[in-house]
Amino acid sequence: MLHWYPVYGHPNGAGPDPWYAITAGFAYCTRTHPDGSSPLAHFRVTDDAAYPTKHHPAGESTVPWFVIKGSVIYPADGHPNGGAFVPWYQAR
Repeated sequence: MLHWYPVYGHPNGAGPDPWYAITAGFAYCTRTHPDGSSPLAHFRVTDDAAYPTKHHPAGESTVPWFVIKGSVIYPADGHPNGGAFVPWYQAR
């Protein structure tokens, strides 16, 4: 299982605790996520992107919100805040 940790590019800043746990191609909020844990996946994760699921508070989207490049995760152009050239999360 991988976890996504917020890093320096995230609007809320970097943090020592993971916000998402990645299991079987889905991202679940952890207890340290600002909204608390969720038993329902907020993102569907592919090799290179993450898409909001119907369980995400903003609803499902066929447009990726995040682009995955190796172990770093960047907001994609489809993210409500727009894309960025600095990562928001690191997977480890």
